[in-house]
Amino acid sequence: MIIKWLDKKATGSTVFVSFGGECFLSSADLEEIAYGLEMSNMNFIWVLRFPKGDREIDLSKALALGFLERVKNRGLVVKAHSDYLYADQGDLKIEVDKFTEKIYQEVKKPPASHQEVKKPPASHLPPKRMRKPKF
Repeated sequence: MIIKWLDKKATGSTVFVSFGGECFLSSADLEEIAYGLEMSNMNFIWVLRFPKGDREIDLSKALALGFLERVKNRGLVVKAHSDYLYADQGDLKIEVDKFTEKIYQEVKKPPASHQEVKKPPASHLPPKRMRKPKF
């Protein structure tokens, strides 16, 4: 699934976001990262991991209201558990290896310049209560 999605994107156009297998983000951190990814207007793959007690959490409830719908054409949010990623068996290991290689190839490409990052229209901005205060 991930490889097929990534193959449809232009080379070097996708940001990979993951904080490793031991880091679990707070809801405030999730909201900030989601806001940044949405505002970037870039293609992205975001791997989220939740602690054992929260593994059944629904992504649409964990992320800002409507986030998944607003980014569905350019963002892929993957819910993963660290024990799955380190499993060394069957198709999962093959899929993880292919995904890792594909990401490595993408990361070696030069990043897009800041001029290529387009500002989203005002209609795509999150509600004001979610925006950072200006000081």
